[in-house]
Amino acid sequence: TTNYSKYQQYLYDRIKGYKEGKLSVIGYRKISKIFNSEGLKTPKNKTFKPNHVFSIYKKGKIREERLNSEIEVTREMDVKSYTSDEVSIYLD
Repeated sequence: TTNYSKYQQYLYDRIKGYKEGKLSVIGYRKISKIFNSEGLKTPKNKTFKPNHVFSIYKKGKIREERLNSEIEVTREMDVKSYTSDEVSIYLD
């Protein structure tokens, strides 16, 4: 499951499109100007600044890597051996 809202995902997808565009890569300052001209707000309802755009992009990339990675689970167990001379069992 994800804690991202649809709006957060929308913003990340737009920023990713601008940053990883095939024809022309756009900087964070210009992306923030585009979003502000469209009347978009940050997830905390503030006007966009370049650092907001950078943060959304950076955290989105980390999230994408985490969700798309294979999880490797390893489990280790310490096993101790005892001989009958070392262990005393008392039953009531």
